[in-house]
Amino acid sequence: MRPSRWLLVPICLWISLQLAGCSKNEAQALAAAKARIEKKEDAAAEIDLKNLLQRFPKSGEARFLLGWQNQKRGDAAAALIEYQRALDLKYPDSIVVPAIARALMAQGKTRQVIDEFSKTSFGDANASAELQALVAQAMTAEGDAAGASTMIDKAVAGAPDSEPVLLTKAGLEAQAGRTDPALAVLDSLIAAKPASHQAWNMKGNVLGLMPGQIDAAMAAFRKALAIKPGDVAAQTGLVALTLQKGDIDAARKELDLLRKVAPKQINTKFYEANLAYATGKYTEAQSIYQAILKMVPLNPEVLLNAAETELKLNATAQAETLAAKALTQAPASVRARQVLAQVYLRMGQAGKASATLSSLIDSPRATPELLALAAQAQLMNGNAAAADQMYARMAKLKPSDPRLRTLIASSGFGKVSDDTVFAQLQQIAKDDSSGSADMALISAHLSRKQIDAALQALALLDQKRPNDPTLQHLRGQILAQNADLAGARLGFEAALKINAAYYPSVAALAALDVRDNKLDAARQRFADLLKAQPKDARAMLAIAELMERQQKPAAEVQKQLDAAVKAAPTDAGVRLALIAHLFSTGQFEAALNAARAATTAMPDDPDLLELQARCFMRLRQTEQALTSYGKIVTLYPKSPRGHIGVAEIHLQNNELALAQRAVERALELSPNQPEAQAQAITLAVRRKQYGPALDLARRVQASDPGDARGWLMEGEIEFSRANWATAAAAYRRASEKPAPGPAAQKLYATLVRADKLADADSFAAQWLASHPKDADFNYFLGDVALAKGKPADARRHFEAALVIQPAHALALNNLAMLLMQAKQPGALALAERAVRAAPNQADILDTLAQAQLAENRLSDAIASQSKAVALAPAAPDLRLALAQMLLQSGDRAKAHAELERLARLGTAFKRQDEVARLMKPALHN
Repeated sequence: MRPSRWLLVPICLWISLQLAGCSKNEAQALAAAKARIEKKEDAAAEIDLKNLLQRFPKSGEARFLLGWQNQKRGDAAAALIEYQRALDLKYPDSIVVPAIARALMAQGKTRQVIDEFSKTSFGDANASAELQALVAQAMTAEGDAAGASTMIDKAVAGAPDSEPVLLTKAGLEAQAGRTDPALAVLDSLIAAKPASHQAWNMKGNVLGLMPGQIDAAMAAFRKALAIKPGDVAAQTGLVALTLQKGDIDAARKELDLLRKVAPKQINTKFYEANLAYATGKYTEAQSIYQAILKMVPLNPEVLLNAAETELKLNATAQAETLAAKALTQAPASVRARQVLAQVYLRMGQAGKASATLSSLIDSPRATPELLALAAQAQLMNGNAAAADQMYARMAKLKPSDPRLRTLIASSGFGKVSDDTVFAQLQQIAKDDSSGSADMALISAHLSRKQIDAALQALALLDQKRPNDPTLQHLRGQILAQNADLAGARLGFEAALKINAAYYPSVAALAALDVRDNKLDAARQRFADLLKAQPKDARAMLAIAELMERQQKPAAEVQKQLDAAVKAAPTDAGVRLALIAHLFSTGQFEAALNAARAATTAMPDDPDLLELQARCFMRLRQTEQALTSYGKIVTLYPKSPRGHIGVAEIHLQNNELALAQRAVERALELSPNQPEAQAQAITLAVRRKQYGPALDLARRVQASDPGDARGWLMEGEIEFSRANWATAAAAYRRASEKPAPGPAAQKLYATLVRADKLADADSFAAQWLASHPKDADFNYFLGDVALAKGKPADARRHFEAALVIQPAHALALNNLAMLLMQAKQPGALALAERAVRAAPNQADILDTLAQAQLAENRLSDAIASQSKAVALAPAAPDLRLALAQMLLQSGDRAKAHAELERLARLGTAFKRQDEVARLMKPALHN
């Protein structure tokens, strides 16, 4: 069962409530209400307080007490309203403000607590320290461990004897995993105040977090109950611990006692739900958690428990929503990332699971359970070697856990005979009903390319978990990676027989269909999935992508993407796809509107903010773009990303001093960030500061000698100042690296510029001989041949590129142009293939339009050219071609409109004579 968290158990912080300033009748009414509160007659006390406020509406103390009662029954929102009224009525802020902070904390509004109260203090040192303790809790929830430590130390210094402050200090130590210092604080507090039931409660919570200390923790809670019979926090702790022990009968008894002392408190409901979950009554647990979330919609622990319950009920979409919300509220929570990763794995989204866990993998907080999830995600992603490393790390972290005995065995790889280790793993797997040993065995075989052995191990695991579609899907993946596509299909189809809506297998089969050029069949798979899962945004997104490949009208693609956004409004990937589609089809205003809607729904997503900035830039709204990047800087102060975007804008505007500041800040945060380094070199070259630019290039070379980047940088610097020999030498060094990038093209171009044509041709021949699969270099040579007026050579190189890469869009496009110029057949088919490979490139659409025109398909040509103009509205040659086609079709009004736009460009467009000539027939309707 899930362990309790100390923050869930309320710490009672007694506050002196004074009657000064009251009338006699008001004082008597307040005294009566407080007497009911002391007797725990909360419902009656609330009625008394409401009646009192009808007679004395300006009673600040009654407002405060009513807020306190609201908070006790879990209605933090109502409590905040009353606290604010109490503050307005001049009730002491040293009493009200800490209560406001607690109510905000209960709602998960930890950032607001930090922003509003981190610098607040009162004349009362104890009240100031207690507020600082609450701020420290909020900082911990926001992942600011250093800030929390500083704040709680400040609170202890200000009020070293304050019980609430010391309790918070102990709690924060325990939450950070420092249980021994936490116990030291509590033991000191108990020595000074042995009758402090709060201290005993906290000690119970801390001991409950420690291995093998459940009985000691229960004893501490019983001590608190002995001091204060009916203590709600202690009774709550006993319920939590009996559930943690798995003692269901004892948990029921303790929960019955909790119901007696706190029948309506939110913690009582919380543990009723936990007990229902522990006994397999998931629908009942779901109902209770949903009711609790109406009162505390942002509480991370409730959200996570509710997410786990939804997962048990196979409601993965709801589980994802809840777990993602919990992670948003508690970004530093290991459990939140763990639960969300479990959800993603259940959904078959192994990539998202890996991304969710990535920030914890190398941290000291990486538990064996978390590493097991990460290993499974890596295995599902096809990264067997990475999974194997995770399993080996788990062995070191928790070698005594019987579930993980397999890891001790796997850690022996490379130290003893592998056959011996495999024999150990196989024996452990026989006794392991959970399957963790089997997964480690499969991973070990895969990382060693032992495919048959991995499949045999998978078959044994399949017998233990016959209803698990992930295993059949893994079989399909293994076979696909080893070119057995027929076997892979059988694996994916077997997964779908277990769960027809298992998305990863649907997507895998669709990918195989696409490979066979069966796009309609691929689309139908996702359409069938939508019949079973009408709100599956992933399927809608996949259909939209296939429609683009099939060159369906942009409006139809957008309709699919709009539906996906409606189905998953908080899925950043879906929003990004819609914005990218609108942007790529030239609908820049619409793209910006979609980006604004996305950042309203998800204001903290850096990908959406960056895409919004790019929309602003495309529309020349520079200040708004800078604002978007500025928000990234504010939200992610330790990331260079926002500064890089700011620098890009300033570089485009030739604002070199502003760009310099942004680049310097980016490099301070991430000295090896490639984009920032490239920007720094661009700046230095523009300023003709070649020395500093070369220094940076050589630092990159020294830091990573196997990377081509440093030599490419040096080549560009030397090329920019016409030092052809040194530029060529740098590019040659880059071309020798394992991933040379564009080094070969750049070296050839440099040799040509240096008039070393024989050397250039010799290098090209050597490169093609040693890199026979380099389609881009063949295309590059074809482009060079075109520029030299050698169409036969160009055609030969383009055809060679297409043999290597049949969907090379630019080679297809240029070959189509050559065939049209030579009036040879086949141009239209090539142009259509080019557009399928790159559906939203204006120049490629222009070629298609010309090919369609050559085949007398005028209406198709106009449609293609119109799309090209929409994608590149600032390209006047494209617009002139469209006007010519419109005139040819007889649509003189539209042709005249296009020509007028060109005429307004004046001398900026050098073909104005042609525009004027065409405008004459366009004017005659």
